[in-house]
Amino acid sequence: MTTASRSWEVERHPWARIGASLEVVPELLDAFARSSSAPEAQTIRAKLERVLVPNGVVQRGAPEAAMCLIQTFWTSPRAAQICCLELVSYFAAGSVAPTSADPRVLMRMADALRPMLPVAAELVQRSDIPEERYLAVDILDSMYWLYPSEQGRIAYVLRKFSATGPNEEHRMREFLREIEAEV
Repeated sequence: MTTASRSWEVERHPWARIGASLEVVPELLDAFARSSSAPEAQTIRAKLERVLVPNGVVQRGAPEAAMCLIQTFWTSPRAAQICCLELVSYFAAGSVAPTSADPRVLMRMADALRPMLPVAAELVQRSDIPEERYLAVDILDSMYWLYPSEQGRIAYVLRKFSATGPNEEHRMREFLREIEAEV
């Protein structure tokens, strides 16, 4: 199947209406994992976002999609990896209080996101791609509030990131103030 026909397959869905059916999510996840270009991955990511985390509110089906994205992260094409991080960061941010999401969905999402913790920590510490590092920082920032038992580990990684340069220090200033105020 060519990229053009795959693109057409994804485009045929009625995305204009709000609350598009969850039935298209598996198909989109499959197309996402096979996306060969950044624009194609970005288009699919945007469609998944509209269905699974519209306006930052985690919807039913999002935890299962998060598990799929995290399990296939390292084997996905490079084009899809950045978009995957972006989508996972939306899931993580949408899972932090205050939120109007269903508490049962939030509990499943917290379980689904946990395997991303070591992946995000590794990317923050080792990635040479700024966009990848900053998205991983966003994920860890939200995970800090989701997993109290992991706060020490996450704070350590984010403090190390903050010390790597002035832009990084500026990016982390507010977060570090918040966690220092907690202590």
